[in-house]
Amino acid sequence: MATFRAELVIRNASVFYAHRFTRVNLAIRSGKIIGVWEPTVAGPEAEEIFDASGLYCFPGFIDPHVHFGLQLGSENCSDDCATGSTSAVFGGITSVFNFTPVLTGAEDELAALYKEVSQSTERYRTNLFMHLTVAEPKISPKKLVELALRYKFRSIKVFTTYSSSGRMTSDGYLMDLFKATRGTPLVVMVHAENDAMIDFREKKLSSDGPVKASHLPYLRPTISEVEAALRVCLMVSEMGGRLYLAHISSGKTVTELYRHFSALLGKSIFIETCPHYLYFSDAFLKGERAARFTTCPPLRPEEERQELLKHFYAGRIHTIGSDHCPFASWVKEKYEDDYLHMPNGLAGVELGFVLLYNLLKSRENEISVEELARMFSSNVSTAFGMFPQKGSLLPGADADITLFDPNAEWKVTLDTLHGRNDYDPYEGLKMKGKVDSTIIGGKFVVRNKQWVSTRVS
Repeated sequence: MATFRAELVIRNASVFYAHRFTRVNLAIRSGKIIGVWEPTVAGPEAEEIFDASGLYCFPGFIDPHVHFGLQLGSENCSDDCATGSTSAVFGGITSVFNFTPVLTGAEDELAALYKEVSQSTERYRTNLFMHLTVAEPKISPKKLVELALRYKFRSIKVFTTYSSSGRMTSDGYLMDLFKATRGTPLVVMVHAENDAMIDFREKKLSSDGPVKASHLPYLRPTISEVEAALRVCLMVSEMGGRLYLAHISSGKTVTELYRHFSALLGKSIFIETCPHYLYFSDAFLKGERAARFTTCPPLRPEEERQELLKHFYAGRIHTIGSDHCPFASWVKEKYEDDYLHMPNGLAGVELGFVLLYNLLKSRENEISVEELARMFSSNVSTAFGMFPQKGSLLPGADADITLFDPNAEWKVTLDTLHGRNDYDPYEGLKMKGKVDSTIIGGKFVVRNKQWVSTRVS
């Protein structure tokens, strides 16, 4: 191969390259992958050689759904930008998508939002991308798309629910938004639940007495997700554009999506689910610690969790988002009899890949490590228009790399994690496999399971 000098060479790993595992070496310089070659071929000179024997080498994982620093009412998420992204890099995450505050106004408000987002970037240990979150803004969908592209957003986030808090976007606006994004790189991310169903049940429950965490599955039923998801898919099929369905919680929803829109799935419609929907059922909302497992949409009945697992094992889920948004146990528990004001959310950014890797290892004949890697890398970067710069190890791609030790054995405890919450829903689980090193822009952030950097430039 041509002679050149690399800053870093990674050797002897099992590399996920061009959608399959192979034995190649990687050369990195100036934050980019500049060479890929077989071990039998002489490589370039290097300032440093990292021996990755026994490790998987993946494109840096991308978490498309985190809520670092979120404030709900008077309560703050336990993890801010710094602590959340620190947890992320220990989970092999090299890029995250967080959310802007909800835009309801016009162009000057968006300019202020962009300035606020830009100033927060240096607090992250990962690469940062933001979903532009809107709620029926006072500008036309066409103007919104024009501004989103000007400020280099890759996605626009909308809600089909939360009318009571002013966050809902109407069907009419959403239809025109899909039309306006047609032919652009923007994707519309949708939190899909039927607002009228939820509002009716909220009022009914409130009139009957305290609304508890155990009421959550009744309050936000599966049918509200199924109906809203099918409705927005129908909009895309008619109006064009691209749709990213956030945090799909039930296997029933996925079944109906494939029944009616299979030709569009993975092309113009993408399905995201979260680790907690694959691990927990609504049985966890019935115990004395029910408040600790509240999230939105809620955990579903066991048969729906099993149905979701079947879709996961069949490779019908496109991406995995952690929806990382933990609140302290004492914060949640003080709203035990006032669920309508309880801040919802669970941790997951650090454990996402290893949790699903362990699901995979329990049924290896049904889903491959390659397919799981795509859910955390190339599928995400494709959905948000970043492939192959992100989500690949091709020459010229950003040198964001996750090195994973498949043989490490450990137990999830608060001491083994790096977030700031006082509990974790996965505490006590025994894991096989652990992220060994995380490289962002060609620089180690985590190396040999140890922190080696304070920030990413």
